[in-house]
Amino acid sequence: MEIKETHKLKKYLPIVGAVLVVTIIVTVCILKMMGSTTTSGGFPETESTKSLSCTASNYDYKFFTHDYSTKKEATMRATFSGNKLHVISFIYDLHYPSKEAIVTSEAYNHAAMNISFSKSGLEPDAFGAIYKQLVSDPSDMLLSTSMTAYASNITDAGAKYFLLDGLDGDYTLEKIRQAYRNEGFTCETKE
Repeated sequence: MEIKETHKLKKYLPIVGAVLVVTIIVTVCILKMMGSTTTSGGFPETESTKSLSCTASNYDYKFFTHDYSTKKEATMRATFSGNKLHVISFIYDLHYPSKEAIVTSEAYNHAAMNISFSKSGLEPDAFGAIYKQLVSDPSDMLLSTSMTAYASNITDAGAKYFLLDGLDGDYTLEKIRQAYRNEGFTCETKE
């Protein structure tokens, strides 16, 4: 009886061998293809990164209610992926002649910004708003306010803080540059 069972196994041995060889070949092909990407059609153009920097002297930032500064500067910096906004920063520097003036300005303007943020449905110190008092020279002290946001985090309510209201979320390099030029800024683009 044992001889008949061995004979039956020998009958299926070529089939088992063929299945085993096919399985090995398929496994090797899958392992070679892991991690590779196949694309068809034309290749898209390489995305370029561009930056835009705009500055204005003596710019009145409408959200600051207390301004007795001797000099003021506003700066916007943005990076773009292709032509679409990726990240934007707005920096507003106010220069003062005394420590008392800078402390008062920071208190009033910080409060004014948070009240405005609240009215717009935003949290206090939205967009990572930072208020720094910098003293490099006792006769020229600086209150530097900065905010930064990814384009995906700028809502209609928040766009105005970056001077982007009116663009309706269409944050292309050309439109942002024009919006800042309309506010009196001088802009420079780098690739």
